[in-house]
Amino acid sequence: MNHRTDQANFRRAFAARWERSSPEQQGRLALILWGHAVAAVLTDGGLAACLALSATRIWRRRDQGWVRATADGGYWKTAAGLALAAAARRAGRRHLVRRLTAEEAGDGAARAHDVP
Repeated sequence: MNHRTDQANFRRAFAARWERSSPEQQGRLALILWGHAVAAVLTDGGLAACLALSATRIWRRRDQGWVRATADGGYWKTAAGLALAAAARRAGRRHLVRRLTAEEAGDGAARAHDVP
């Protein structure tokens, strides 16, 4: 299967689960989705801003030489931290998708109220 097929199957399964869920469970799922969206905007937006600021600082220090300007001008620790946060968010997303689809498959691995 390809990514589009997996994504379409997950969306169908999630829509069916949403319809079967109680309003309380729907609220929890909505909060999880909202939290994931906020985390995505913060990590990806922060990383983009950090790289843009680093590029600006490097460009302004180019008279020192590109290697020195790159070493001294970038926000590399911040960029590394944000990249790590983005990777952790993606791994967490995969974990949540597995838990949600495992329940849909009837494995009993997770329930809506078990998802943090």
